Amino acid sequence: MGSALMILQLLVPLLAQVPSLIQAAEAAFSHVDKSGAAKKSFVMQAVQTGISAAASIGKVKELQDPAAQKILIDSAGALTDAVVSSFNAVGAFNRGDAPQA
Repeated sequence: MGSALMILQLLVPLLAQVPSLIQAAEAAFSHVDKSGAAKKSFVMQAVQTGISAAASIGKVKELQDPAAQKILIDSAGALTDAVVSSFNAVGAFNRGDAPQA
């Protein structure tokens, strides 16, 4: 049970960064048409890199487990899709060709 609680404690701050990563991806690919997949890949690569760094450099024991990493990555992917859908619904990107997750 301790590991599950630790993963949850790691998940919340990670997911809090997803909207900022999405905005960075939007800025990076703002002049590229139909770049939704590239933007999501950008976000997911940043998440994966952060998790890997925490596991190896930070020696976060719970993140050294591939199953725990998958939970975090899958959660970040689902949140990315939800945030992009929400941003698109409210016109947050102010573009006709807003990103698609």
